[in-house]
Amino acid sequence: MKKIASIITIIILLSFSIFTLTVYADTLDAINVSIDKDKIHPGESIILNVAFGEDLGAYTVEVEYDSDLVKFDSAEGGSSNDTGDKVIITFYDTEGGSSPRNNMHVTFTANTEGITTSNPTQFKVTMRGMTSPDTHTNYDDITQPYTKSFIVEPQYEDYNIALDYDGKILPEQEKEMTITITSAMGKNYEHTRINANVTGPTESVVKLLGIDDDSIEHDIIQSGWGSDEGDPVGGEEVEKILNVRGLFSKIGTYALTLSLVDRDNADQVIATETFPILVTETTTQTPDNNEPENSNKGETEKDDSTKGETDKNNSQDKEQPEKMPDTGNMIYVSTICSILALVSMYAILKKKYL
Repeated sequence: MKKIASIITIIILLSFSIFTLTVYADTLDAINVSIDKDKIHPGESIILNVAFGEDLGAYTVEVEYDSDLVKFDSAEGGSSNDTGDKVIITFYDTEGGSSPRNNMHVTFTANTEGITTSNPTQFKVTMRGMTSPDTHTNYDDITQPYTKSFIVEPQYEDYNIALDYDGKILPEQEKEMTITITSAMGKNYEHTRINANVTGPTESVVKLLGIDDDSIEHDIIQSGWGSDEGDPVGGEEVEKILNVRGLFSKIGTYALTLSLVDRDNADQVIATETFPILVTETTTQTPDNNEPENSNKGETEKDDSTKGETDKNNSQDKEQPEKMPDTGNMIYVSTICSILALVSMYAILKKKYL
């Protein structure tokens, strides 16, 4: 009887020991993977957060990334090992379950070189070796990656549209013009066109003519410029030049608006600019010294000559007052001489006839 009781006791103790050492398997259903932004520029940081939904005493998290676009910066929540395209973060609670973790995060920085376009990319997160703080529960490995997408792109600058030409614009005469679209760092668009519209004097007619690579002439005001599906634009130091000829039917002031539009987005305007244009009558240019044309130059010289003579006479008139006293004495002398001559003539005649 005692032997049977001893056997039962041993069985109970073994059963208890086995129960206490049993490790259960479970699944983490509340994992949440997130990023703090969905777009970054060169030199900017992005943080990947992983929340487990449970306290864990151990885990290994692997994060795959594109090293052409971002680089690993730091990790919080375990020791890290960067392989160049994957970061491996490992954690084990060395306090015997008293210091578990329920989250971790990894920081990456966008590369500063080679980023000239918008680059969609993503992080891929897998997990393994996860246990509860008391180590009694092992959680299933996460082999199907959690993915978080984001974009790495440069700091884009707006597109600028310029219209240049030389001299005056005359009615019914073609004027060579240049349309230039520029940007130091332009956002990439696969399909764009240039549209134009104009306002001006009543019943005026305006044409903006350009010849394409197939030697076909297009009026940009009527049909825009570029292929039907649109042309690509974007990148560093964008400079798109279009030589055109403008033709305006009437004298007056016009407003020409040029727009760059995105064909992939219902012709949404990317950049636009309005240019005032003055069409004037033909006028005779005068020399820089503001003298009349050569046909009038002789008369001018004649007028200058007459003016010189007049100035000379005026100069002489101004000298007259200095000689006035001499002129008065001469008058008195002439009078006296005349009287003496008459007296002498009278005496001679009297002596002769008397």
